[in-house]
Amino acid sequence: MPAHTAGIAYVRSLGQCGCYGPVQPFCIEVRITFVFLIKKQPQFAGFPLKTVTRYGTIASAFGATAGIFAVFFFGEVPRVRKDILMNIPVIGGYWERSIPPEDNPF
Repeated sequence: MPAHTAGIAYVRSLGQCGCYGPVQPFCIEVRITFVFLIKKQPQFAGFPLKTVTRYGTIASAFGATAGIFAVFFFGEVPRVRKDILMNIPVIGGYWERSIPPEDNPF
């Protein structure tokens, strides 16, 4: 038996392979023994988990980049700065814009 056929079992049988004639030779049947080792690939919404992981990583990187861009792009709009950006716990003080008293016309 060849070494590269680890999952195949060869069985010799007399006349059971469909050979016809006055003398039926020994026939070799092939039976696959590792049929139940085939596993279904985990899926998410019909896509393989490996593909979902790869595309999810790329999408999250693009989303984070777009979010950082939006923060700095809309950071100069007073309403966005006061209502949203100044309420962020760690970096809220960065967005505070105070006018010195000597520059205040009132």
